[in-house]
Amino acid sequence: MHGMSFMSAGVPPTRDTHYLFIDGNYLHERAKGVCSTFFDSEPEFDYRALGHSFTKIFYYDSLPAKKNDGDSAFEARLQMKVALFDHLRGLDGWHVHEGVSRARKGGPASQKEVDILIAVDMLTHTHRKNMDRLTFIAGDQDFRPLLDAVVRDGMYVSLWYHPSSISVDLKHTADTKMEIDLYWFHDMMNAAFKAAHPLPIRVHAGAERGLNNATLEQTGYRDGNVVARLWRSNNDPRYMACSAIPVHGLNFGQLTHADDVEFLKRVYAELYGPVEWGANP
Repeated sequence: MHGMSFMSAGVPPTRDTHYLFIDGNYLHERAKGVCSTFFDSEPEFDYRALGHSFTKIFYYDSLPAKKNDGDSAFEARLQMKVALFDHLRGLDGWHVHEGVSRARKGGPASQKEVDILIAVDMLTHTHRKNMDRLTFIAGDQDFRPLLDAVVRDGMYVSLWYHPSSISVDLKHTADTKMEIDLYWFHDMMNAAFKAAHPLPIRVHAGAERGLNNATLEQTGYRDGNVVARLWRSNNDPRYMACSAIPVHGLNFGQLTHADDVEFLKRVYAELYGPVEWGANP
Protein backbone atom coordinates (compact mmCIF):
# COMPACT_ATOMS: atom_id res chain seq x y z
CA MET A 1 0.00 0.00 0.00
CA HIS A 2 1.18 3.54 -0.80
CA GLY A 3 3.07 5.28 1.99
CA MET A 4 3.55 2.14 4.08
CA SER A 5 6.82 0.30 4.59
CA PHE A 6 7.32 -3.19 5.92
CA MET A 7 10.16 -4.85 7.83
CA SER A 8 11.41 -8.11 6.38
CA ALA A 9 10.92 -11.08 8.67
CA GLY A 10 13.86 -11.61 11.00
CA VAL A 11 15.51 -8.26 10.23
CA PRO A 12 16.09 -5.83 13.14
CA PRO A 13 15.24 -2.12 12.86
CA THR A 14 17.60 -0.03 10.74
CA ARG A 15 18.27 2.62 13.44
CA ASP A 16 20.82 1.01 15.67
CA THR A 17 20.55 1.94 19.32
CA HIS A 18 21.66 -1.38 20.73
CA TYR A 19 21.74 -2.20 24.47
CA LEU A 20 23.49 -5.17 26.04
CA PHE A 21 22.14 -6.71 29.27
CA ILE A 22 24.43 -9.15 31.09
CA ASP A 23 23.58 -11.61 33.84
CA GLY A 24 27.04 -11.26 35.37
CA ASN A 25 26.96 -14.42 37.47
CA TYR A 26 25.89 -16.47 34.43
CA LEU A 27 28.64 -15.01 32.26
CA HIS A 28 31.40 -15.57 34.81
CA GLU A 29 30.34 -19.08 35.79
CA ARG A 30 30.33 -20.14 32.13
CA ALA A 31 33.68 -18.40 31.56
CA LYS A 32 35.21 -20.11 34.60
CA GLY A 33 34.06 -23.49 33.34
CA VAL A 34 35.50 -22.95 29.86
CA CYS A 35 38.80 -21.48 31.06
CA SER A 36 39.42 -24.12 33.71
CA THR A 37 38.62 -26.96 31.30
CA PHE A 38 40.73 -25.82 28.35
CA PHE A 39 43.33 -23.46 29.79
CA ASP A 40 43.63 -24.44 33.46
CA SER A 41 43.26 -20.74 34.23
CA GLU A 42 40.86 -18.14 35.56
CA PRO A 43 39.16 -15.93 32.95
CA GLU A 44 40.64 -12.50 32.26
CA PHE A 45 38.06 -10.52 30.31
CA ASP A 46 38.74 -7.54 28.09
CA TYR A 47 35.45 -5.80 28.87
CA ARG A 48 36.03 -3.11 26.26
CA ALA A 49 36.03 -5.85 23.62
CA LEU A 50 32.86 -7.31 25.08
CA GLY A 51 30.96 -4.03 24.96
CA HIS A 52 32.51 -2.27 21.96
CA SER A 53 29.57 -2.70 19.54
CA PHE A 54 26.81 -1.62 21.95
CA THR A 55 25.37 1.80 22.76
CA LYS A 56 25.00 0.96 26.45
CA ILE A 57 25.89 -2.06 28.57
CA PHE A 58 24.01 -3.00 31.74
CA TYR A 59 25.76 -5.48 34.03
CA TYR A 60 23.95 -7.20 36.92
CA ASP A 61 25.61 -9.09 39.75
CA SER A 62 25.98 -9.19 43.53
CA LEU A 63 28.84 -8.87 45.95
CA PRO A 64 29.71 -12.27 47.44
CA ALA A 65 28.08 -13.61 50.57
CA LYS A 66 30.26 -14.75 53.45
CA LYS A 67 30.76 -18.51 53.52
CA ASN A 68 32.56 -20.90 55.83
CA ASP A 69 35.92 -20.20 54.23
CA GLY A 70 37.28 -17.76 56.80
CA ASP A 71 37.46 -13.99 57.03
CA SER A 72 40.57 -13.61 54.87
CA ALA A 73 39.17 -15.70 52.00
CA PHE A 74 35.89 -13.78 52.10
CA GLU A 75 37.69 -10.45 52.13
CA ALA A 76 39.75 -11.48 49.09
CA ARG A 77 36.62 -12.50 47.17
CA LEU A 78 34.87 -9.30 48.21
CA GLN A 79 37.70 -7.01 47.16
CA MET A 80 38.04 -8.80 43.83
CA LYS A 81 34.35 -8.26 43.04
CA VAL A 82 34.43 -4.63 44.24
CA ALA A 83 37.44 -4.01 41.96
CA LEU A 84 35.57 -5.56 39.03
CA PHE A 85 32.50 -3.37 39.60
CA ASP A 86 34.68 -0.27 39.89
CA HIS A 87 36.49 -1.18 36.68
CA LEU A 88 33.23 -1.68 34.76
CA ARG A 89 31.77 1.59 36.05
CA GLY A 90 34.84 3.35 34.72
CA LEU A 91 34.24 2.15 31.15
CA ASP A 92 32.28 4.31 28.73
CA GLY A 93 28.69 3.14 28.37
CA TRP A 94 28.83 0.57 31.19
CA HIS A 95 26.39 0.56 34.13
CA VAL A 96 26.57 -1.86 37.06
CA HIS A 97 23.52 -2.73 39.15
CA GLU A 98 23.99 -4.76 42.32
CA GLY A 99 21.67 -7.27 43.88
CA VAL A 100 22.15 -9.00 47.22
CA SER A 101 23.82 -12.35 47.94
CA ARG A 102 22.80 -14.47 50.91
CA ALA A 103 24.52 -17.61 52.09
CA ARG A 104 22.29 -20.63 52.57
CA LYS A 105 23.03 -23.04 55.38
CA GLY A 106 24.69 -26.13 53.97
CA GLY A 107 24.52 -24.82 50.41
CA PRO A 108 25.83 -22.20 47.99
CA ALA A 109 24.98 -18.53 48.23
CA SER A 110 21.99 -17.29 46.25
CA GLN A 111 21.46 -13.95 44.56
CA LYS A 112 18.45 -11.81 45.41
CA GLU A 113 16.96 -8.92 43.45
CA VAL A 114 19.17 -9.38 40.37
CA ASP A 115 16.38 -10.87 38.25
CA ILE A 116 14.03 -8.05 39.29
CA LEU A 117 16.63 -5.39 38.48
CA ILE A 118 17.12 -6.87 35.00
CA ALA A 119 13.36 -7.07 34.42
CA VAL A 120 12.68 -3.50 35.54
CA ASP A 121 15.46 -2.04 33.38
CA MET A 122 14.69 -4.08 30.29
CA LEU A 123 10.96 -3.37 30.44
CA THR A 124 11.53 0.34 31.15
CA HIS A 125 13.93 0.84 28.23
CA THR A 126 11.59 -1.12 25.95
CA HIS A 127 8.49 0.85 27.00
CA ARG A 128 10.27 4.20 26.64
CA LYS A 129 11.71 3.14 23.26
CA ASN A 130 15.21 4.08 24.39
CA MET A 131 16.66 1.25 22.30
CA ASP A 132 15.93 -0.31 18.93
CA ARG A 133 17.17 -3.76 19.86
CA LEU A 134 18.76 -5.57 22.76
CA THR A 135 21.13 -8.43 23.38
CA PHE A 136 20.87 -10.47 26.56
CA ILE A 137 23.59 -12.80 27.93
CA ALA A 138 21.72 -15.29 30.11
CA GLY A 139 20.34 -18.82 30.16
CA ASP A 140 17.87 -19.12 33.05
CA GLN A 141 14.31 -20.29 32.42
CA ASP A 142 13.08 -17.59 34.84
CA PHE A 143 13.81 -14.94 32.20
CA ARG A 144 11.39 -16.42 29.64
CA PRO A 145 8.36 -14.31 30.69
CA LEU A 146 10.54 -11.19 30.57
CA LEU A 147 11.78 -11.84 27.03
CA ASP A 148 8.27 -12.83 25.97
CA ALA A 149 6.97 -9.48 27.25
CA VAL A 150 9.57 -7.32 25.50
CA VAL A 151 9.24 -9.28 22.25
CA ARG A 152 5.46 -8.77 22.33
CA ASP A 153 6.09 -5.06 22.88
CA GLY A 154 7.98 -4.93 19.58
CA MET A 155 11.58 -5.18 20.78
CA TYR A 156 14.05 -7.16 18.67
CA VAL A 157 15.83 -9.53 21.08
CA SER A 158 19.10 -11.44 20.61
CA LEU A 159 19.99 -14.08 23.20
CA TRP A 160 23.62 -15.08 23.74
CA TYR A 161 24.08 -18.27 25.76
CA HIS A 162 26.46 -21.11 26.50
CA PRO A 163 25.16 -24.47 25.23
CA SER A 164 25.93 -26.19 28.55
CA SER A 165 23.43 -23.99 30.40
CA ILE A 166 20.38 -22.78 28.48
CA SER A 167 16.63 -23.08 28.86
CA VAL A 168 15.10 -24.27 25.58
CA ASP A 169 11.98 -22.19 26.26
CA LEU A 170 14.10 -19.07 26.82
CA LYS A 171 16.03 -19.71 23.61
CA HIS A 172 12.84 -20.09 21.59
CA THR A 173 11.45 -16.80 22.91
CA ALA A 174 14.24 -14.63 21.46
CA ASP A 175 14.27 -13.37 17.87
CA THR A 176 17.87 -14.48 17.27
CA LYS A 177 20.21 -16.75 19.21
CA MET A 178 23.97 -17.15 19.39
CA GLU A 179 26.07 -19.71 21.24
CA ILE A 180 28.96 -18.15 23.13
CA ASP A 181 31.39 -20.99 22.63
CA LEU A 182 35.04 -21.62 23.46
CA TYR A 183 36.27 -19.29 20.70
CA TRP A 184 33.91 -16.49 21.73
CA PHE A 185 35.22 -16.60 25.30
CA HIS A 186 38.80 -16.69 24.04
CA ASP A 187 38.12 -13.63 21.85
CA MET A 188 36.74 -11.78 24.88
CA MET A 189 39.88 -12.36 27.00
CA ASN A 190 42.66 -9.80 27.31
CA ALA A 191 45.82 -9.87 25.16
CA ALA A 192 48.00 -11.46 27.85
CA PHE A 193 45.54 -14.34 28.33
CA LYS A 194 45.28 -15.00 24.58
CA ALA A 195 49.04 -14.94 24.18
CA ALA A 196 49.50 -17.42 27.02
CA HIS A 197 46.64 -19.70 25.89
CA PRO A 198 46.46 -19.86 22.08
CA LEU A 199 43.72 -21.78 20.34
CA PRO A 200 43.95 -23.71 17.08
CA ILE A 201 43.13 -21.66 14.00
CA ARG A 202 39.48 -22.19 13.05
CA VAL A 203 38.20 -21.95 9.50
CA HIS A 204 35.05 -22.96 7.64
CA ALA A 205 35.42 -24.23 4.09
CA GLY A 206 32.98 -25.19 1.38
CA ALA A 207 34.39 -28.70 1.16
CA GLU A 208 36.56 -31.07 3.14
CA ARG A 209 40.27 -30.53 2.62
CA GLY A 210 43.44 -31.47 4.43
CA LEU A 211 46.88 -29.89 4.62
CA ASN A 212 48.96 -29.66 1.47
CA ASN A 213 51.72 -32.29 1.37
CA ALA A 214 50.31 -34.05 4.43
CA THR A 215 49.74 -37.56 5.71
CA LEU A 216 46.35 -38.81 6.92
CA GLU A 217 47.04 -39.82 10.53
CA GLN A 218 43.66 -40.88 11.92
CA THR A 219 39.98 -41.04 11.06
CA GLY A 220 37.24 -39.84 13.40
CA TYR A 221 34.03 -41.84 13.91
CA ARG A 222 30.66 -41.19 15.49
CA ASP A 223 28.05 -43.95 15.68
CA GLY A 224 30.12 -45.95 13.22
CA ASN A 225 30.19 -43.21 10.60
CA VAL A 226 33.23 -41.25 9.41
CA VAL A 227 32.83 -37.64 10.58
CA ALA A 228 36.39 -36.25 10.66
CA ARG A 229 39.97 -36.79 9.57
CA LEU A 230 43.28 -35.85 11.18
CA TRP A 231 46.14 -34.78 8.93
CA ARG A 232 49.83 -34.23 9.77
CA SER A 233 51.93 -31.92 7.65
CA ASN A 234 55.05 -33.40 6.06
CA ASN A 235 56.77 -30.00 6.12
CA ASP A 236 56.25 -28.69 9.67
CA PRO A 237 54.71 -29.68 13.05
CA ARG A 238 51.18 -28.72 12.06
CA TYR A 239 48.16 -30.98 12.43
CA MET A 240 44.72 -30.33 10.97
CA ALA A 241 41.41 -31.82 12.07
CA CYS A 242 38.88 -31.66 9.23
CA SER A 243 35.20 -32.44 9.27
CA ALA A 244 34.17 -35.10 6.76
CA ILE A 245 30.55 -33.89 6.88
CA PRO A 246 29.01 -30.38 6.83
CA VAL A 247 28.84 -28.91 10.34
CA HIS A 248 27.54 -25.36 9.75
CA GLY A 249 25.09 -25.30 6.88
CA LEU A 250 27.16 -26.30 3.86
CA ASN A 251 30.48 -25.55 5.54
CA PHE A 252 33.07 -28.00 6.82
CA GLY A 253 34.81 -27.15 10.08
CA GLN A 254 38.59 -27.27 10.18
CA LEU A 255 41.10 -26.66 12.96
CA THR A 256 44.85 -26.24 12.48
CA HIS A 257 47.31 -26.39 15.38
CA ALA A 258 51.07 -26.16 15.57
CA ASP A 259 51.98 -29.16 17.71
CA ASP A 260 49.60 -30.28 20.50
CA VAL A 261 47.47 -32.82 18.72
CA GLU A 262 45.58 -33.97 21.84
CA PHE A 263 44.53 -30.40 22.59
CA LEU A 264 43.44 -30.08 18.96
CA LYS A 265 41.20 -33.14 19.36
CA ARG A 266 39.66 -31.79 22.57
CA VAL A 267 38.84 -28.46 20.96
CA TYR A 268 37.42 -30.19 17.88
CA ALA A 269 35.10 -32.31 20.05
CA GLU A 270 33.96 -29.22 21.97
CA LEU A 271 32.96 -27.46 18.76
CA TYR A 272 31.64 -30.26 16.60
CA GLY A 273 30.67 -33.09 18.93
CA PRO A 274 32.36 -36.21 20.31
CA VAL A 275 34.70 -38.12 18.02
CA GLU A 276 36.30 -41.55 18.40
CA TRP A 277 39.66 -41.33 16.67
CA GLY A 278 41.00 -44.54 15.21
CA ALA A 279 42.91 -46.14 12.37
CA ASN A 280 42.14 -45.18 8.80
CA PRO A 281 39.67 -47.45 6.98
